Amino acid sequence: MPYQLKIDRPLIEAVRKEGDKQLRKAAESIREGDDLEEAVHDLRKRMKKVRALLRLVRPGLEKTYQIENKACRDVARPFSEIRDAQVLPTTIARLRDVFAANDEARQLFKPLEAWGDAHRQEILDDADLKERRQEAADTIEKIRERFHEIELDCAPEKALRKGVAKSYGRARDGLSEAIVSSDAELLHDWRKRLKYHWYHMRLLRDIWPDAMDTRIAALDRLTDILGTDHDLVVLLERLRADDPDGLTKEARRGLEVLLATHSTSLRVEAFRLAPLLLVEKPRAHGRRMAGLWRVANAASLVQK
Repeated sequence: MPYQLKIDRPLIEAVRKEGDKQLRKAAESIREGDDLEEAVHDLRKRMKKVRALLRLVRPGLEKTYQIENKACRDVARPFSEIRDAQVLPTTIARLRDVFAANDEARQLFKPLEAWGDAHRQEILDDADLKERRQEAADTIEKIRERFHEIELDCAPEKALRKGVAKSYGRARDGLSEAIVSSDAELLHDWRKRLKYHWYHMRLLRDIWPDAMDTRIAALDRLTDILGTDHDLVVLLERLRADDPDGLTKEARRGLEVLLATHSTSLRVEAFRLAPLLLVEKPRAHGRRMAGLWRVANAASLVQK
């Protein structure tokens, strides 16, 4: 089922419903998943979705937001090394595909494949996660119970308007900061802000499906570009700190140039696309989204 709010019901009811679905599936994945890496990936993804859901109506949640956001963040933290194990092999495989037509580049990546796989296996062999998986599932069930009871302490449309505007505004500010500085951590932080905005657009997709689908697809592309760039940074750092077997100094220098050039091209594309998505001022964007929710919600109730 898609990650989106049902528009044929009150906002808080739709939020509770989607949150319950994500939390239930997260608990099932981490408790019962046969593939550890897939289970951890699913857990991390779903907890981010729940946190985005909370941010959507954050202005109407007061202390509830702080408590539940921290709980969702903390439940995924014990599995961060599994995500780290996946980064190198995934990045190397993606780059191999990007440069598939370049024979020289393909030769440079060959020594990295075994190196990346060995790094992944070393982390997985050291990970003793059986107890952590059960503890995480139990914690998620407790969050789920509390989620059934969350209430808004202001008008729903106000909570939505301010929540959307705040996350969108942070993404917009991140663009201004990223243009001034090309610092890798700053770009990574900007991507996280954009991801929350992307999640919010997905949640609100049914207020105007045709228009929202276009925006969602463009945001997906933008966050993917920045995610790939961050993975390149991580790969470069690992290369400089490690010494993969079979990689000569000349090959290392060639790889560093290749990766840096690819990173530059990704950032150029990101800075071309982002202004098109972030031109609207935050308050105007929040008012527009909340207004569309009001109209779509009223229309759906009439149709019932």
